[in-house]
Amino acid sequence: MEALSEELTKIAAALIEINGQLKLEEIRGARREELEENKMQLDEVVDDVHAFSSDQQVANEEADHQVDDGGHPLSSAGGRGLPVKSSDRQLCNHPSRLSPGARSAARRRRMCRCSTVAAMTSCCGVVTRQFLHVPLHHRLQRCKIRRRRRSMVAALYSYVHCIFSLSAAFEGAEVVFHMAAPDSSINSFQLHYSVNVEGTKNVIDACIRCKVKRLIYTSSPSVVFDGVHGIFNADESIPYPDKFNDSYSETKADAEKLVMRANGREGLLTCCIRPSSIFGPGDKLLVPSLVAAAKAGKSKYIIGDGNNYYDFTYVENVAYGHVCAEKTLSSEDGAKTYFITNMEPIKFWEFMSLILEGLGYERFGHKIEKLEASNFQITEVKAHHMAHSISSSWNSLVGVLRSLCRGNDWTLFSKVAFFLLVVSILSSMSSQNAFKIGIALIFLGFKAYEKWEDTIDSLVGDACSIILHFGSTKKSSSQKQM
Repeated sequence: MEALSEELTKIAAALIEINGQLKLEEIRGARREELEENKMQLDEVVDDVHAFSSDQQVANEEADHQVDDGGHPLSSAGGRGLPVKSSDRQLCNHPSRLSPGARSAARRRRMCRCSTVAAMTSCCGVVTRQFLHVPLHHRLQRCKIRRRRRSMVAALYSYVHCIFSLSAAFEGAEVVFHMAAPDSSINSFQLHYSVNVEGTKNVIDACIRCKVKRLIYTSSPSVVFDGVHGIFNADESIPYPDKFNDSYSETKADAEKLVMRANGREGLLTCCIRPSSIFGPGDKLLVPSLVAAAKAGKSKYIIGDGNNYYDFTYVENVAYGHVCAEKTLSSEDGAKTYFITNMEPIKFWEFMSLILEGLGYERFGHKIEKLEASNFQITEVKAHHMAHSISSSWNSLVGVLRSLCRGNDWTLFSKVAFFLLVVSILSSMSSQNAFKIGIALIFLGFKAYEKWEDTIDSLVGDACSIILHFGSTKKSSSQKQM
């Protein structure tokens, strides 16, 4: 026992040390996040300085182009100035002479002279980043994308729940793209409801407060899928199912209804986009999960006959679809939903196999066909044999337990139970160790029952009598009231 006590003391000391190291690492992580946040704020200030300098330069260039009635150039002060040499003008206009921040600011200003001011809610997803790479800038003016090191779920939750943050982001915007959503694979109804439903309410309120003209909500085609029945050649008229496949789809559907009802409020036009499974540059869900399955050796089997079709959508098409929806809202009424796909249905397992082949992994090849119901039918004779086998095994187990808990076998039981407990405590708590502890506890419980069998039986009988008496009393009182 002394050796066991010493081992437990060592384990406790090691756990305390590990806990201290984890706390220290948590403090360091918080400090790194704070430094990263300060760096981001400093970058914003630097960008603003570059933008201001570039504004001054553009203003000077425009002033240089101004001429008086006699065709002479005017200075930036409005007076007659000296002619500017063409070489000097080319030097001023050459993009390599501007800092990166000034060049990007000048580029944004040139685009914004005939563009729409847009705001976006997102957590730096694949579609959001694609807005920077597709030729959409003639329609979008403002789209600042930033990826923070802290938990994206926590940041997303706090952002969409702060009406002041949303109002500050939407100030001056004509259109809002609401793409913020948690990972659909997270099994948490509270998280999905908070972000998808309550967050969307706040986005709508902020849009109305800031006089936003158009709101495009990024939903999901899973809002019309019940997880059982396939959908073939469906259009936007397909209704919501009676039962949703998961909490993500259910809360997305609730958010869609909120967006639709908000159409027309204070001049706000709304619509919903339902992009089917997205793939492309920046994808961190579809292809990475497939590669992880391939590395784990789980990409060999096809469930079913492999002929089920699916719609996948390239990310650039999804981004372009959002801008097309914004254009449509500019000229038509809202409260509409739009599916977005590549319009190229493909066999699901074939698409996955093509990706695996392209990345150097083995294709899906082994099919697990659907088993007929007859394979699960059990005859009456077989059922009797199974019942007899189970009852015999149970009787044998009870007999062993009784033998361990009687007379001289109590010493053997104590040794077995103590050994299992010591091994479970000293080793890591795996499923096998938990099973050992459970067996030992069952032994102890059975021993206690054997020792105080009459007392326990009488207590159980009294409890049953009290419950029956309480039920009959409640029934008679309800009959009297009637």
